[in-house]
Amino acid sequence: MSRRVRDQGAAQTRLIMRAARAGRRLNDWSQERLADEMTAVGVPWTFDMVVNLELGRRKLLGVHELYALSYVLDVAPIELLAPTGVFPVLPHFFMHSDEVRTWITGRTSRTEVFR
Repeated sequence: MSRRVRDQGAAQTRLIMRAARAGRRLNDWSQERLADEMTAVGVPWTFDMVVNLELGRRKLLGVHELYALSYVLDVAPIELLAPTGVFPVLPHFFMHSDEVRTWITGRTSRTEVFR
């Protein structure tokens, strides 16, 4: 009998999509428009995909999708990866966005961040 493993990336995907939804709203775009913008840059998204991501029904987001989202929303990828505040970086390890950003940009090492 196989045991289903809980998706541990869902929380991070949810945070990225929350930031993407905020960017979509700042641009005054509908979910359909975001899907069209993503498709126009070569990452075929549909309205349903945007809705499912924003509602958390789709749990995973590819790196290529993250880059495309950053591009179409005209924000740096780090803005989607490390939203302001405290959030889960690992399943049971929470960090403040300032610490995450210094780690992602290489200004601190893993051992300095994960103490």
